[in-house]
Amino acid sequence: GWHIECSAMSMEYLGDSFDIHTGGIDHISVHHTNEIAQSEVATGKPFVKYWVHHNFLIVEGEKMSKSKKNFYRIEEVVGKGFDPMSLRYLTMTAHYRDKLNFTWKSIEAAQNALNNLREEIRLWEEPEGNVGQYYQRFLDAANLDLNMPKALAVLWEMVKSDIPSPQKSKDLVEMDKILGLGL
Repeated sequence: GWHIECSAMSMEYLGDSFDIHTGGIDHISVHHTNEIAQSEVATGKPFVKYWVHHNFLIVEGEKMSKSKKNFYRIEEVVGKGFDPMSLRYLTMTAHYRDKLNFTWKSIEAAQNALNNLREEIRLWEEPEGNVGQYYQRFLDAANLDLNMPKALAVLWEMVKSDIPSPQKSKDLVEMDKILGLGL
């Protein structure tokens, strides 16, 4: 039933075929293969173009799971004084195929990095001109199997560079359309 429910919901809201389907690596061998089989037989069309299977989120060194009750809701993260965007930033510091170990220390480091970034860009001038080389390198990294750690490294390289701030601002505005950090 689980496989049929997922196919039915996907096709109801996204159509018979769609571009990207995500899920955990533990869903590849049974769940996603069943979704593909039943959906393609039902429609006669390819079900999904690209599958993005993420690795497990680790919490304090153990796989996160409902049964272990070692998971946190956004409200809990915010309740401890963290900006929700710091959690978003943290998830981009690891490639989606790699495990990410959530600890309160790691979210604190992500919040510090995000605050440092905000401080660095605070006095930049308004964006001008076309996107530059840093944006293209950022985009190349993001397009290389969603390599967000590399994309963030390019962003920080640009922030620290000596190119004029209007150019940096232009690139940053475009980068943030992908990052979604509200910069």
